[in-house]
Amino acid sequence: MMLPNKGSTVRTTAWALSNLIKGPDPKAATELIRVEGALDSILQHLRKLDEELATEVAWVVVYLSALTNFASSMLMKSGVLPVLVERLATSNSLQLLIPVKCK
Repeated sequence: MMLPNKGSTVRTTAWALSNLIKGPDPKAATELIRVEGALDSILQHLRKLDEELATEVAWVVVYLSALTNFASSMLMKSGVLPVLVERLATSNSLQLLIPVKCK
């Protein structure tokens, strides 16, 4: 559901994913990171102008990076972190800072 280009659907999906990932089963992060296209979708949505969407996707990134070394290494290899840093540097949204600060 994060692959289509539908703003509210993608925001809701990102919110649901972040909650599933932080849930009681850390295998969720490993499974999500292995889904073909998941990292590309995360990158794509972080680059969009929609601040609310970028914030929800940032939560997904934070929770993925916190749960497993495998997920963290996949995020590093995908180039998500430079995109997130660039997004933070150019954003005026305090909401976007919350997920990153919580990490």
